[in-house]
Amino acid sequence: MSADPTESFVTPVSDRDVLQAQIERKRNKTTALVKTSLGRPPLKLPVKKILKLKARGLGSRRIAKELGVSHMSVNRVLRENLKDGEG
Repeated sequence: MSADPTESFVTPVSDRDVLQAQIERKRNKTTALVKTSLGRPPLKLPVKKILKLKARGLGSRRIAKELGVSHMSVNRVLRENLKDGEG
């Protein structure tokens, strides 16, 4: 019982199977490159400095101008870090 050298050990594959394999490889390749979180990365604000400037009596627009960020970013930091009645 010797093996016939003309026999192929590869199973016949349809064009559809080939295309599906190519799509799956591309899908795996692109998902590896995509970050887990989409969108703009969060802005790193100097929270301690914002709170110090607020404690000195500066308003959010003035703090924002000094730090080069938007006044809404400063307002968000103040809202998240100040207790009721502190600001």
